[in-house]
Amino acid sequence: MLKKLTLIAGACLLFSSASHAQQLGNLFWNQEIVPAPLDGVRIDYRVFGSSPLAQIQAEFFLSGDQNPNTGLSLGTTSINFRCTPGRLCAPPAGPQSYFVRSFNLPPATRDFLNNVQNSCTPSGPFFAVGSLLGNRQVSFNSATFGSNKAIDFLFDMGTFSPSVLPNNGTANVSFRVQSGCLTNLQPEVAVLLADSQFNILGLVTTFLASPGATQSFNLNFGAINLPPDDYNLILFADSSQQIGESNENNNLGSFSFTLTNSFLNNENAFSNRSITEYIDRTPLIDTEEVTFDLENLPVLEGLIDGDMQEPLE
Repeated sequence: MLKKLTLIAGACLLFSSASHAQQLGNLFWNQEIVPAPLDGVRIDYRVFGSSPLAQIQAEFFLSGDQNPNTGLSLGTTSINFRCTPGRLCAPPAGPQSYFVRSFNLPPATRDFLNNVQNSCTPSGPFFAVGSLLGNRQVSFNSATFGSNKAIDFLFDMGTFSPSVLPNNGTANVSFRVQSGCLTNLQPEVAVLLADSQFNILGLVTTFLASPGATQSFNLNFGAINLPPDDYNLILFADSSQQIGESNENNNLGSFSFTLTNSFLNNENAFSNRSITEYIDRTPLIDTEEVTFDLENLPVLEGLIDGDMQEPLE
């Protein structure tokens, strides 16, 4: 009886040690520079240790350091062991591969990699982590994701409302600057008032824009003395010219609007113009004729009504 119990205990010990021996090893990214990770990247690995199970789920993670217990999930895969009756199942022979693709990523990981892929500069290093039955192994190499991209600031949307108003009225201006790639750099935006021929009348304000976010401000024309007429409001991204861009010729946007005499009935003027004017991303401004010498322009104090409103993501 004692011998039988000893054999049973020995068998249980063997089973326990064998069932915890499976692990992934020899993890490598198949390439260490990955410009577009969402287009696909491969993790190569081997499986070690026999198993009483014919199939085991493995999970892979993306980690920003060599800590095997951190990271975003890259998905799971089934590992098929080679089984023979009466024996523990042997691991698959030779190198194995897991393909990371956009469609099989959890949403949080896909969003993270999308930001990395669209950033202006590469990110990394990133390590792959493989997990099998709780045993985690870190890749022997790391990878850099993304690529260097040229910044290009431009206005992709904007509104001026109302576009016809009395010369003591208030208008709201909203706009959004895009950068061509994701960046933390904030370009200076100059707001300028011009006549109908784009001759600059003065500087309204300058501020830092947040690329990708909608920003807005109010103009109080009652604070300055402008005669009834047609005007243009010009927005100039990277007006300080401090950030190198792939295209320096698309930084302007403009709105045309009409100020009417506040003492007259202007129903005809309102009926002939849209209440909202949308930004002209390619205004017909001859930059050789029109000067943007911001330091020497008169500042139109009081035209900005209140503070710049917080960016809306």
